[in-house]
Order: sequence, then structure tokens, then C-alpha cells
Amino acid sequence: MRVNPNQRQDRVISPVPPGKTPVHSEFVRSGGRPACRRAGASRLADSAWHWEQLLKQPSAPGGEARAFYGRRDARRYAGPLLEAALAALCWLTVNASRSILAAEAPSGAGDQTADLQSASNDTGQGHWAFRPVQRFEPPAVKQTSWVRTAVDRFILARLESEGIAPAPPATKEQFIRRVTFDLIGLPPRIEEIDAFVKDASPDAQARLIEKLLATPHYGERWGRHWLDVARFAETDGFEHDAVRPHAWRYRDYVVESFNQDKPYDRFIKEQLAGDELFPNENAALIATAFNLLGPDMVDSADQIQRRLNRLNDMTDTAGSAFLGLTIGCARCHDHKFEPLSQRDYY
Repeated sequence: MRVNPNQRQDRVISPVPPGKTPVHSEFVRSGGRPACRRAGASRLADSAWHWEQLLKQPSAPGGEARAFYGRRDARRYAGPLLEAALAALCWLTVNASRSILAAEAPSGAGDQTADLQSASNDTGQGHWAFRPVQRFEPPAVKQTSWVRTAVDRFILARLESEGIAPAPPATKEQFIRRVTFDLIGLPPRIEEIDAFVKDASPDAQARLIEKLLATPHYGERWGRHWLDVARFAETDGFEHDAVRPHAWRYRDYVVESFNQDKPYDRFIKEQLAGDELFPNENAALIATAFNLLGPDMVDSADQIQRRLNRLNDMTDTAGSAFLGLTIGCARCHDHKFEPLSQRDYY
């Protein structure tokens, strides 16, 4: 005889007792942000009670508890489990943000919060990435004939300190093959190798590099790395994954910017605010597509949440692309080991 799904759910976990307030609907409606702040540490008691009741119950019908999630009809039992998990997640998020009200914080949480804040400040301010730029004098080296630039002195000094001799110079065949692959992503042709090997002029290497930088393949090769940083895609993503018919315009803008050797500060300005700073330049208008390249659920039933998702994506990508920092965590709490606060994020 088939067991009623509701009865099965009762076996998995008991009903919520008087005084217990699930936070699932509140959490979901708010996108996980305001609800966390309101829920506070008192929700931890609800969560702990749910998990305790779950552990006391027999395994879910059809197998051990560890196989519970794999059942085809697991959704029928997931409600209370999800309730407890979200309550725990909500409390942890608030605790991590160090914004729990002192009256709601569990015993000892205040001291932990203070320690965490202190560690964050100390570590963030002391990290090399957040220190002012300084000029360092190149170190002295023994094998000065090997040095061609100031950077070589730093490399050679470390090698000498470890008792390691530099690798021998590359042959001409090796050099043209390496530099061609590196700059345009393609191997050199046989006739190009032969011509370079026969060229005895002292500036042969420099002229080869300038020639490769002048080819359109240079922008195609190196522009793709920026397209990865900018999370470029030609479709919206999600289940419909609709095609974006004009996405290629941004791709070509990036390739052309590399081939034109565009100054990096101008490259940044065009992508973040090209329509405001250079309103009469088509390339700058196209560049602002950087802000909208992320995944987008066009048919979302909640268009307000869709816009918030896009704004979050813009902020997160701008941080990772231009600051080299993953700042998305600051949506819910101050960063633990960088001087980035939730207030700064918003």
C-alpha cells in the first residue's frame, strides 16, 4: 500500500513546536540579506532544534539517511530540512558580518567578533597588495653580463643566492618559435624561421617582436584573456540561454583595443562609464557592454530581483577585473582578511 507523502514527512521530522518561527519564506523573499539581519542569533535555537529532531527520527523511507537526498521524491521531505538549513545559514551569515545585536548574540560571540575584526584590520592593512607603491633598488649581482634590464637583476640575485646558474640562451629557432606562440598563439612558418635564423642584425629580435605585435592576431590572442575576465558570453545563460545578437561588438572592441595598444586607464574608463565620459564615440558606447555581459534571466517572474542580480554582478565583476579582488562576499558581511566592508560594497 502506498504511504501518504504527508505521513512520510511526519516521520522525517516533527512539526514545529510552539514558539518556533521558521525563517525560510522570509529568507527567500529578501534574497538572504535583510532577513539575516532581522533573524539574528536567536534563530540558531530554531535551527538546532530542527536538526536535533531530524537526527532522532528513523531514516527516510527507502534507505539510510545519507541516501535521503538522492531519492526521486526527496522534495516531499525537504521542507523542514531546508527550513533548518536556511536558519543555520542565516545565523552564520549574520555572525560572519559581525553585525549581530549584542542582546541576541550567543555567549562569547562578542569576544570572537572583536578578535575577528582585529585580525581583519591587521591582516588587511599589512598585506602587500594594500601598501603604497614603493621603489626598490635593483640588487647587486655577480654575473653582470647576463643582465639586460633592471628586472633581470632581481631574477639573477635570487638564482645566485640559491647557487643556481641561469639557463643558456635560446637558439634562434627556439626564440622565434617561443615568441610567436606567445604573442599570436600560432607557430611560425618555415620561411619565417629560415629568414630569422639568417638575419644577423643586432636588432633582429626586436624587429620580430614588433612585427608580431602589429598583426591582428596579437589582439585575437591576448584579447581572449580579457574576455574571460569580463565573463563574456554570446548567450544569456540559464535554461533558455537566448542568443545575444550583438555581443560580437564588444568582442571586437576588446580585440581592437589590444591591437591599438590603447592606454589601460582609457580602457577602464570606456568600459565602466564610456557613455558618460565619451558620449560621441561609438567604441566607448560599445565598451559599456562590459557591465551587462553576465548571466541574465530575462523571463524572471521577479524583475526587481533580476535588476538587483545584475547590479550585484556588475559590482562583483568590476572588483575582480579592476581591483583583483573577489568582493562579492561583502554583500553579506565585511571581508575577514581584507579591508573591505559591507558598507563599502553597497
